[in-house]
Amino acid sequence: MFLGGYFFDDNGAESKQLNVIVTTDTAPRFNFHNANEDGRSFSPVEGTLAVVSVKSTLDRAQLYDALEGLASIPPTQPLEGRINPSLSVFDYDDWPLKVIYASRGIAPQTLLGHINSFYVANPQIPTSRKVNLIHVAGSCFIARITRDMSLAN
Repeated sequence: MFLGGYFFDDNGAESKQLNVIVTTDTAPRFNFHNANEDGRSFSPVEGTLAVVSVKSTLDRAQLYDALEGLASIPPTQPLEGRINPSLSVFDYDDWPLKVIYASRGIAPQTLLGHINSFYVANPQIPTSRKVNLIHVAGSCFIARITRDMSLAN
């Protein structure tokens, strides 16, 4: 895990800066920090497990900023030809897990309305680059339901 950084893919595509990146212990991490610690860190998207966009207050502007950052993550390359064909890895194209966390935020129904408005206005964003989880402390938890998940009331 490291704070602040960017994703890249095999073709050199690069994400916007994201707050927290969780990688496997075998994934390379490229730190270009200088003595002032204000350099850049990079991680390959294929070796990343999760990313968290952290906001102190999740209002419409901060939500849109977080959603744009997550949408900028380069796509994972298909696994065909890279793993044993007898293995099944579901939703690999949806990796890494994309999370937004905030200490406080707008009302849950308003938040949900803004999420829907953002994605309607940005139909080019693939489902695999849409947020998986949003947690506003003490207020709400919103999850994008994927295959084999069910809604809990």
